[in-house]
Amino acid sequence: MAVRPVTFYQVVCDRCGYVDDEGDYAAWADADQAQQVAADSEWLVAEFPNQKHYCPECYEWDEEKDERVPKAPQVVLHTCGDPRCTDPEHLVIADADYGGSVLSRGDGFNPNWEHSK
Repeated sequence: MAVRPVTFYQVVCDRCGYVDDEGDYAAWADADQAQQVAADSEWLVAEFPNQKHYCPECYEWDEEKDERVPKAPQVVLHTCGDPRCTDPEHLVIADADYGGSVLSRGDGFNPNWEHSK
C-alpha cells in the first residue's frame, strides 16, 4: 500500500482563525465547495475589495447600512509586556478598538498571529 499526500480545503475566519470542523466534514475536495458550505452555515463572505470570510461570531448587523459587517479587527495583547513573547499563558486576543471583550485562549487563539490582523 502506498501513501501519498492529498489536498483538502477549509474556510478559515479572517478575523479569529476559527475553522468550522464540528459537523460531518472537516474539509472539502475543492475550494468552491468549502466556501459554499461556509455561506450555507451563516458565514459572511465579503467579496470586495478582496474576498474575506467571517464566522458568525465575527460579524454584526449594521442598522445604518442594513447589512452584515465584520466586527473590528483583533490584536494580540502580551500580558507580560514583552511583544516578542509567544508563551500562550501570556497572550490574549482582544478587539482592536479595546472596547470589546477579550476572548479566551480557547476561542481560535493562535500564538503565531502578528500584532494586528
